[in-house]
Amino acid sequence: RPNTSSYPMMNQDGKLIDYSGQPLNVAGMSEMKLVPAADKPYQAPAKPLSKEEALQLAKAAAGRTDEPNNANYNEQGAEQKSRIWNFNWQSQDDKGGIYTNVGVDVDRGLIVNYNSYGPQQPLKEGEQPKFTETQARAVAIEFIRSYRPDLSGKIMIMPSVESSNPAMKAKLAQQQTYFVTFVMMKNGLRVADHQLSVNVDNMTGKVSSFWANDLDSKQAFPAATGVIKPEAAMDAFLTSQGLEAGWAQFYLPGPSKQMQQSEPQLVWGPGTALNVVAIDAKTGAPLDYQGRDLLQQGKRPTDIDGQPAEREIELLWARGILDLKDGKFNPGQTATAGELARWLVMARGMQPYMSYDFRGNFAGSAAPAAAKLESAADSAYFGAALQNGVILPEDFTADSDPAAPVSRELFALWVARAMGYGAVAKMPNHIAMPFADQSKIGAKYANAVALLNGLGVAKGDQQTNFEPQGQVTRGEAAMFLFTVASEPRR
Repeated sequence: RPNTSSYPMMNQDGKLIDYSGQPLNVAGMSEMKLVPAADKPYQAPAKPLSKEEALQLAKAAAGRTDEPNNANYNEQGAEQKSRIWNFNWQSQDDKGGIYTNVGVDVDRGLIVNYNSYGPQQPLKEGEQPKFTETQARAVAIEFIRSYRPDLSGKIMIMPSVESSNPAMKAKLAQQQTYFVTFVMMKNGLRVADHQLSVNVDNMTGKVSSFWANDLDSKQAFPAATGVIKPEAAMDAFLTSQGLEAGWAQFYLPGPSKQMQQSEPQLVWGPGTALNVVAIDAKTGAPLDYQGRDLLQQGKRPTDIDGQPAEREIELLWARGILDLKDGKFNPGQTATAGELARWLVMARGMQPYMSYDFRGNFAGSAAPAAAKLESAADSAYFGAALQNGVILPEDFTADSDPAAPVSRELFALWVARAMGYGAVAKMPNHIAMPFADQSKIGAKYANAVALLNGLGVAKGDQQTNFEPQGQVTRGEAAMFLFTVASEPRR
C-alpha cells in the first residue's frame, strides 16, 4: 500500500489528490502570502512589563474590561529566561461556563498564548455560519498584527481549507471554529514544524485561541545558497523513495454530514523502500526524521567485523539507535556521558525532553553540573533520562562533564534503571556476583552490577575483574544497550 501519511498521491487520471481523495487545488496555493507588517514596527519594551501593564495587554486581546479571577507568574529557563504572566477569567452565561486564559511575555511585551472556550454545539440542519472563512482569516491576520507584531511580515498564511479541499467545506460547516494556520519564514523560506494557529468562532467572529511554536532566537539560518534544482531533488526522491501503486480509501462527508468511507481507489503514492522525510537541498541526500542521510545510514558499519559486540552493534544501528561517523562506529573508543544518555533514551523508545529544569532539580554537590548538562549537545536526551528516572541528579558531582566518560559501575546503574530495575538497585546488597574486585564496587552500584552480570551483560576480564572505575567503550555500551532495547517495558 502506498505511503499516504505525508505526501499527496496521484490518481489514474494523472491528477494530484489530497488525503480526502479529492483533486488537489494547486491554484489555491496562491493564497499563501505574507502577513502584512504591523502599522508600527515592533520594539521590545525598554524594561519588563509590570503586572498591571501585562494585564492591560491581556484584557485588550481577550476583549475584557473586568478583573481576572486569578493570575500567576511563571519563570522558566536559565540563560534565556521566559517570564510569563497568565491571567484567567471564568464567567457564566445561559449556556454554561466560559473560561479564558491569556499569557503575556513581560520581556517581549507580547501575547504568547490565548484560549477561550465554553459550551459549543454543532450547527443545526440548514443553519449557516454567520462569518465566512474569508472573514475569519482577516480576523486572524489582524490578531497577529496587533498582538504579535514581531511576527508580522515574517509569517505566511496557509491556504484556506475551502480552497484547498472543497469536499471538507461541509464538514467544516458542522463545527463552530475556523482553524487559520500560519508558518514562520526565514530568508524567504518556510521553517518546518514552526507554525502558528489562530482559531476563530464562525458565529461570533472572535478569536477563540492562539498558539505559536516560536523559533529559538539563538538559532542561525544561513542564506539559502548552493541549492540544487527542483528537478534534481525530485530525481533524488524518486530514486530513494520510489512510487508504488496501491488501493486507498478516503473519508468524505456523507448525506447526513457524517464522515463515510469512499470506494477503493487505485492510486500512485510514495513507496516504502526508505522512509524519506525530506531531501537535502544542497547535497540531494534523502533524510529521515532526525535529519540523517538515509543512504549513509543504510551502509553497514565498516569496522565491526569480529568485534565481541558485532551482532548487537549491527542490530542497534539498523534500528537507528547508534550513529556512525564516516561509515564507522569506532567500537574501541571510549563513550561519553552524552552519548550514553542519548543511546539509553533511544533504546527505550523515549523522546528527547527539551523542557527539563536542570537548575531547579539539581542541588547540593550536583548543582554545578546543571549548567553543563543544560548547555550540552545532548541536553534534551539528558533531560529525557532525568525526567524518566533513568539518570538522577545525585549521579553527578561538581566535576561531572557530559563530554567525558563515566565509570562502568555508574553506567551499569543507568542501564538497570532503564530496564525498570531501579527499585532493585536501591535494595540492600545481597545479590551475589563473581568478580574478584567486587569490594571496589560502590554500594550504590553493587546490585545493578550483580543484576546485569546475572543477565549475562556485565562481564569481567580474564582475571574476573569488573573494573568498576574503568571507562565504557562504545562496543561495550552496545552490549548493554541491546539488553535495554530488548527488555520488555516495566
